[in-house]
Amino acid sequence: MGEIRLFVSEPFRGLGLGSALVQGLLDLALDEDLQWLQVEVMAGYIKAVDFFRAYGFEIKALPTDYFIDGNRRAFEVGLMLRPVPQYEREAFPEVKKEKAPKMPSTGSVWRKS
Repeated sequence: MGEIRLFVSEPFRGLGLGSALVQGLLDLALDEDLQWLQVEVMAGYIKAVDFFRAYGFEIKALPTDYFIDGNRRAFEVGLMLRPVPQYEREAFPEVKKEKAPKMPSTGSVWRKS
């Protein structure tokens, strides 16, 4: 399973950066033979939920107190999942077919588990 953690700063939203990143990650998931992708969306981020739904993600769980910030505030998170069947490569013709570059080793953007 691959985990997506994606944030586009407000001044850069609406430019297609998030879409380009998700499409690239879908291609990487295919190249790495992953079967599922997961994304966590904090409660109240309706635009983010709608964005990921457009890419086939579905809310599968809504755990409470899932995320606690540095000020000890608890947040609800929607866990969204989608399968990555091999035939979906044809559904994203705008994604380059060559092997995607390796992601940074920080694990904060992409983590394969």
